[in-house]
Amino acid sequence: MALDMDRKRNYVPEDLLAKVPAAIAMVEGSSYIFRFTNPLYQEVFGKKDYLGKPGREVFPEFNSQGIWSIFDKIFSSGEAFIGKEMPIELDRKGDGKLEMCYFNLVVQPIKKHGVVKRLLIHAVEKTDLVLAKRQIKEDELAYKHLADSMPQIVWTAQSDGHVDYYNKKWKEITGIDPNELNNNSWIQILFPGDTSICRETWSHSVNTGDIFEMEARIRTVNTKEPYTWFLIRALPVKNENGTVQKWVGTFTDIHDYKIMQHQKENFLAVASHELKTPVTGIKAYAQILETICRNKGYKEETALLVMMNKQITRLTSLVGDLLDITKIQNGKMEFDESAFDFNELILEATEQMKVTSTQHMIDLELSKGKMVYADRNRIRQVINNLISNAIKYSPDKNKILVRSSSTENDVFLCVDDYGIGIAKDQFEKVFEQFYRVTGDKQNTFPGLGIGLYISSEIIKRQGGKIWVESIEGKGSTFCFTLPVYHIKR
Repeated sequence: MALDMDRKRNYVPEDLLAKVPAAIAMVEGSSYIFRFTNPLYQEVFGKKDYLGKPGREVFPEFNSQGIWSIFDKIFSSGEAFIGKEMPIELDRKGDGKLEMCYFNLVVQPIKKHGVVKRLLIHAVEKTDLVLAKRQIKEDELAYKHLADSMPQIVWTAQSDGHVDYYNKKWKEITGIDPNELNNNSWIQILFPGDTSICRETWSHSVNTGDIFEMEARIRTVNTKEPYTWFLIRALPVKNENGTVQKWVGTFTDIHDYKIMQHQKENFLAVASHELKTPVTGIKAYAQILETICRNKGYKEETALLVMMNKQITRLTSLVGDLLDITKIQNGKMEFDESAFDFNELILEATEQMKVTSTQHMIDLELSKGKMVYADRNRIRQVINNLISNAIKYSPDKNKILVRSSSTENDVFLCVDDYGIGIAKDQFEKVFEQFYRVTGDKQNTFPGLGIGLYISSEIIKRQGGKIWVESIEGKGSTFCFTLPVYHIKR
């Protein structure tokens, strides 16, 4: 809509226009002679001495850009022009070098007696915004090319968890066009038995901003089996305030690894059961022979049989640990829970360990005893494992400290040794199955790396926590907690 000078004589409130946060100019007549420019207009367009000069003289670079054709049309038609992010080349410095700029441009005709007399120009520079948007598009394109070249499925999701992108690998593996499914399409093709836990875990990550990680089976094409195991991960992209802006995720094929793991578990289960019977028989025969030799006064033979019995006991313990692993993996580890005094169990366990370890003194620092409700034998197994571990990894020392403490809701047990210690980056790994601390010194110690794994699983299943604190060269402290048993009155 054009401004009409007949209706409003004071149509150029120059004092007001000078303060507008945009480039403002007023031109008159078909030659577009400048009658007014505000300071920002002069700053943005980089010219001087506008007033009284025709537009084509001030901006000769506009001749080849069609700008004057736009102005001519406005002048003849009386209709306003609106241009969004218009590209305009400017000679800001007056040295003949053109600079590409972008403007939101509004040109409003001002009429007198229905005839256009002047044009009011309103320009807001958007160059930085346009270049930023262009850079974002280029970065997105480069990201997509990179993602498409990866052997994994790559996906992204909005902050609320709605998936908005899959790379080409998605369609190759699933046979599904991502445009054919709605946002959480990957959940729709999960193995039915994995759907519930994946949905709950993903929802938890979206609500909390925690890293998402799951092993699950996905329906795939061109594979021998209808479902393939994948490791699904998603990392939150957060702003400086810690608010999630986006999720970036991957699907990594771990099917062969899972098959091998399953085969290993089956082997352990079968081997453990097959070993248990003959080892038990050998131990019984060895004990009978030891008794016979002792009764007949065969001292040397008796001593040998005693050593043999100790080795058989170690072998029996190892077979028991392997059986425990298979029970844990198959969810069949059973617990015979009852209420007992925690400190009494610690005393029993340490007395037993003092008999088997003659080199190390086991000191006790026990707080006031409290009751816990758990499997007494399993917790004794954990205590024995921690003390045995402390003895094994402090061969040059002669002291182990076992201490207990408690709060209103938890009891604590810690085993301190003064041995070789553990590097900080291995704290979490020591509780993994078959993991052994690496290093020149540690490699000399025997073991399969299953005691701490079993201990960790027992404590977690009894509602407690287990962890390690250590300084390399100064020793380690292994601790666990259990809930206090509150007797109902």
